[in-house]
Amino acid sequence: QELTRFNSLTRVIVATLKDIQKAIQGLLLMSSDLEQVFLSIFNGKTPAMWLANSYPSLKPLGGYTNDLIERLKFFQAWIDNGIP
Repeated sequence: QELTRFNSLTRVIVATLKDIQKAIQGLLLMSSDLEQVFLSIFNGKTPAMWLANSYPSLKPLGGYTNDLIERLKFFQAWIDNGIP
């Protein structure tokens, strides 16, 4: 259940970041949702779209990203080595 939720979260993050890249390059029209994600990242805040698919967190973007990476490493260790 936890892994499914984190897989969903990482899909949302990757998709929005790819769409933002395309919008900046002029290959995609930036929707209002995508603009809100861009502005949040620009201002160092965790985007609401990500938090809607995420665990509860009040951390700014940098802290949230570091925490997410550590959680993903923890789950990868579970998969590789079994549950501790």
